[in-house]
Amino acid sequence: MQKNDTTSLVNEEKFVNDEIKSISENLTLDNFQENSWGLSTDGTNYQPIPDKHHPKLIANTKGQDSRIVKTYYAIKLNENIKPANYKNTIVYSVVSNQIANLSSGIEFNKDIKEIAGGEENVVHIKSSNTIPEGKNVKNIATNADVKGEFKIWYDQSEKTVYYWTSASFAYLNENSEKMFDGFSNLESIDTTQLNASFATTTANMFSKNPKLKTINFGKYIFKTEKVTNMHEMFADTGLEKIPTGYDWPRFFDTENVVDMSGMFARSRQLWDITAASRLNLTNAEDLSYMFFGVNGSNIVYLDDAFGYKTKKVKKLDYMFATDQENKVKIFSMGQYWATGADIWNTESVVSYEGMFAGRTNYQGCGPSGQVPVSDLTWLRAGRYFCVIDHL
Repeated sequence: MQKNDTTSLVNEEKFVNDEIKSISENLTLDNFQENSWGLSTDGTNYQPIPDKHHPKLIANTKGQDSRIVKTYYAIKLNENIKPANYKNTIVYSVVSNQIANLSSGIEFNKDIKEIAGGEENVVHIKSSNTIPEGKNVKNIATNADVKGEFKIWYDQSEKTVYYWTSASFAYLNENSEKMFDGFSNLESIDTTQLNASFATTTANMFSKNPKLKTINFGKYIFKTEKVTNMHEMFADTGLEKIPTGYDWPRFFDTENVVDMSGMFARSRQLWDITAASRLNLTNAEDLSYMFFGVNGSNIVYLDDAFGYKTKKVKKLDYMFATDQENKVKIFSMGQYWATGADIWNTESVVSYEGMFAGRTNYQGCGPSGQVPVSDLTWLRAGRYFCVIDHL
């Protein structure tokens, strides 16, 4: 907007009335009248210069991590205009997006349990767009020096802890370990308003929730490019399927994760873990106990997971083992047989004890349907490890 009452560029010399006026309607540069000017946000379509009483919104970056905003100014002059300095002042106002930062995962977990009066009272954790009147609301955002709130409250009738943020989303703490860990009656979790961009550990984030059936992920929770530790992230849950999102990357970014040990361990009902095909194992070293105790179906479908991606993996101990009655007959690994290549790159593996321990009902693809043993030769396509092209 203009700082002064006039929207014209005014000649600074005294007793000279020449000025460059603002255009009065939206125009392209070709349609400017002589001695006029205007502004544009795309360099093609120009708008009148706003006066100080009617400022114009140039851009709204709410919900965006970053954005470059440009404005363009164009002037069309008549050759007879008096040479001089034509001047005015444009004022830009910037209102920063509100930010809500969360405490450590353990502290967040404690706050959720306290607001509900005990972990056993929490059946659902949901986001909300409004704060109802008359609720005991607590702001647990840690950024007191920056305007931004993250408020939680408990609805006794729904057995639900709700959260609301004044920002576009709330940033998870660097240490988000055990954030939703240890709720005996928890059935669903909504993470749609949470952003994991600064998290470095999500170990045990959703673990020890035996009744958990539903996780509603948002695209910002998948921003885990800084995370190095996902130990037992989904361990000991009631999940039957690990959901993936609809926007890229459709699952957690695991490019820098080193420890995935026990990631899905003892989630007995799991049968569809196609999300595993989204895992980037570039820096993964520990996959031990990853699917230990998974027992939800006679077929565990892993899609095109692992394979040559396991170059740095050192530990595979008890990865597919079970300690309870075994239902699993097949671990489906996609169509690697078509290439004849190894399913696994095992060049860095140093331990692989009990990889298939307890899988006595397994109908492996080995010779005469033998139960697989802890031997790296079982991890080869078209030879021993079970590979099917569809269910």
